[in-house]
Amino acid sequence: SMEAWPGPWLVLFASLAHLAPPCAASGSYLSYAANLTMAGDAMIACPDVCRMRLTTDNPSLRGGAWSKKFFNVSKGFATTFTVQFLDRGSACTEGREFTEYCLTRGGNGLAFVIYGEDDAYGAITDVTHLLGGTGGGLGYEGLKNSIVVEFDMTHDRIKGDLYENHIGIMTGGRLRPVSSDHRYSLGSTANVPEFGFERAHQIKIVYKPIFDEDDILHSEWCLRERSCDKFQNNAYFTELLQTSHFPHGRIGTMHVYVDDWRYPRLIVPMEITSVLDLVQADHVRVGFTGTTGYDNWQKQDVYNWTMCTGQNYTYCQAF
Repeated sequence: SMEAWPGPWLVLFASLAHLAPPCAASGSYLSYAANLTMAGDAMIACPDVCRMRLTTDNPSLRGGAWSKKFFNVSKGFATTFTVQFLDRGSACTEGREFTEYCLTRGGNGLAFVIYGEDDAYGAITDVTHLLGGTGGGLGYEGLKNSIVVEFDMTHDRIKGDLYENHIGIMTGGRLRPVSSDHRYSLGSTANVPEFGFERAHQIKIVYKPIFDEDDILHSEWCLRERSCDKFQNNAYFTELLQTSHFPHGRIGTMHVYVDDWRYPRLIVPMEITSVLDLVQADHVRVGFTGTTGYDNWQKQDVYNWTMCTGQNYTYCQAF
């Protein structure tokens, strides 16, 4: 009878409930597996909180994690995530100065990547192979049609890196692959916490497609927001202007926050839908890449990732 149905089945469901994996709640192993494609040496690791582990603490690794979904960024986006670098190690070159420091510094770093997947370059559908350069390339160098926010922990003098710990926003636009050389950076700063102390750092990246003068120019507002001196307008931006990456002078801005989400660490001019040649109108794929060096390495983790788009960033996906 219908009255008798719940009895045995309810007992069976109750007995199995503790064996069933959780529904793909954000931040769970199931959620990452359902919403991300892992590339190279990356994996999903769950030591406590489940996370994207872009590299383990071994030398010469390269990994990535890419969203399976494309996001419409025409009205802007705000993304938040946590980064953590663990179990650092290195093999110091004999005779190198500051040996004690060398012995305790990991490498190389990781990057948040906005990827346009443009048909003109040949769209990559198998994102398990969507990775760029090793070592100082942080897994993104050489990707086409991309914009990158790098969290770089090693100094490469040849590429014009700021010394050791820094963030930068890089792009090759529509004309060239993205490079980790700071000649092709829209802005960078070393005014960030030391990432190598194994502490978790809370990151927020905001893209505003319309330039807000209050952010940059209005003295009262930007003083309150501590953003007056964070906007960078360099020679590479002028080059992109001259090559029609910002048509009709229309620009927006990209803001990077580290730990304190009230005040940006870096602001640069940006217009994603014209800087990149998007194969799907206004849509991009997003993800992370990271590398270790042959003489510096560490676990490089990303977790608590949320991506919000639309007017006032109202459409959100928590991974």
